[in-house]
Amino acid sequence: MKYLTQKKVFLWALLSLVLVAAVFAIYTAQSRSEEEGDVKTPPPQSESYAADASEKAEEETLGEIESQKETAKVPDPENPAENFSEWIKQAEPDNAEERNIRLQTGLELAKHRREAMMEWILEDPERALDMAITPRQHERLPEAIRKWVEKPIAEVGFYGVLATCNHGSDEEHSAACEISYDVVINDGTPDAEFYKASIYGERYQYLSEGEASLYGVVLEDRIALHEYDAVLIDDGPDFPGDRYAVYYQGEAFLFNNQKEAEALQEELNTEARSRAQQ
Repeated sequence: MKYLTQKKVFLWALLSLVLVAAVFAIYTAQSRSEEEGDVKTPPPQSESYAADASEKAEEETLGEIESQKETAKVPDPENPAENFSEWIKQAEPDNAEERNIRLQTGLELAKHRREAMMEWILEDPERALDMAITPRQHERLPEAIRKWVEKPIAEVGFYGVLATCNHGSDEEHSAACEISYDVVINDGTPDAEFYKASIYGERYQYLSEGEASLYGVVLEDRIALHEYDAVLIDDGPDFPGDRYAVYYQGEAFLFNNQKEAEALQEELNTEARSRAQQ
């Protein structure tokens, strides 16, 4: 009897131990489940969310490009003739990326401006010369742009006036006569250059001359020829020490003082008019 009682006590103790272990296991499992539940997994992105992110990235990229253009002060290429004159006066940026942006914009301006410049050379040579780049500005242009713009020349060369008429030699010239003007640079050499000239102003009073003082701008086989022998050019503030140049007989006389440059131009042109009247 005593043995059975002890056995019951042992069984109750063992059962209690099993129950405690089961409760502990259930509690531990619940704790782990709660801890894992605290880690939040972000919901999957919808297609609209991805599209918004893509648009935002594109806007930021475009914004950076526009900011670079503004920093480089690149003009809008819709008015190429006027804006090229402003573009050429701009300082070269220090940043390589900005320099490339400026170069590409200048190239586009030069290409669009070319058609307008050719029209001025043919129809309005005075306007062409007003809008043209100067010799020293031309020297500074990158080669990629230089080939698209007019070339200023200041040379001694042949200037020819040819009248083609359909009347007899004993009759006076009339409006029916067609007059053409020709310029030859480096005449009689392998490097000879031949141009059809458009003229204006005092140049109409000049007759053919073998060694004429010529200043003009060239595009393809056409030249807009300045009316004067001696021409004063203002190269602008990029040339602070000697911004004024008087071109005469293929030479450039440089001045920092505008009045001194104007005085020399007037003196040389007065001499040229006197020779033309002789």
